[in-house]
Amino acid sequence: MFLPELVTLVGMRLLEAWHGHETKEMLLPAPPALEVPAPRFAFDEAGDRIEIIHDRHGADVRKALQWAASQIPSRSRAKKAARGGHSPDATALTEDDWETAYEAIVLPREMRSWARTALTHVAWAIADMASRDEGDDVAITLIGRPLLGGDGRELPRTIWTTGPELRLRRLASCGLNIDAPFDPMAAATHLIFVETRGLTEAVETYAERHMVPAIPDDHPWWAEAEKVRRSWAPDLEDRIRKVLVPELRKPENIFWRKAQAQRFIERLDEFGPGVDLVVARVCNALTKEGAAEGIQYASLGRGGRPRIGLELVRER
Repeated sequence: MFLPELVTLVGMRLLEAWHGHETKEMLLPAPPALEVPAPRFAFDEAGDRIEIIHDRHGADVRKALQWAASQIPSRSRAKKAARGGHSPDATALTEDDWETAYEAIVLPREMRSWARTALTHVAWAIADMASRDEGDDVAITLIGRPLLGGDGRELPRTIWTTGPELRLRRLASCGLNIDAPFDPMAAATHLIFVETRGLTEAVETYAERHMVPAIPDDHPWWAEAEKVRRSWAPDLEDRIRKVLVPELRKPENIFWRKAQAQRFIERLDEFGPGVDLVVARVCNALTKEGAAEGIQYASLGRGGRPRIGLELVRER
């Protein structure tokens, strides 16, 4: 049996979530590094645009549509445009546009991530079984056959003690270099086959002992919601401003600077860490407003420690 068939056999028995397309998904071109929020963040329940999300991520969505068009010409919006249809570059993005971009970028990225995880498990299982002593009930025998033809020979069990990257390389090439088995850059000289006698029983026994569940035992029982990035929450700046402004107006805090404002917001349970950039944007806006109304927020535009109220800041 050739190695790709062994990968499928082990994957089906070992991984509860194996779907059979993992190898193909690893070979597909990786989607570009674009940030495309799910459509539910870009449109409200009535289907109306959430402008702040479109302003921040619309460019990435358009790039995603262009990339999707280049990968799937038959579904290309650019092709439709050439026939007289509209182009996403020339019109407002619709919810369908956003959905297409999301499916083109985010879903393949997640599937590739799973494929790599799945194949890492499979590669480890094959290496583990191939390195066992012949008397072990889960041992398998792998055979190397020269690329240019010739008699096969049993591969030494000692060569399967390798790192995860080299194991994946062997799966990808379906072979290895007999003379330099631990050199990841060495070109393959032999294709890998497996002795079929007792193979199914060995794989099934191994899988029973090492089954990889679809949901790990340490995974929370509740479904994990999609992680919401701070930039996807259009009301975040408004909420920070609502909390921050009353604090800035206190006499002891009128000389606060950005660092003090950021520290104050970070310590609130409602926000927590990770919003420094958003707080900075709010401070910048307040500084501009203060310049028109007086010097109320002038210190927010400066660095360093506040002129007064430092002890109070430390106590917070």
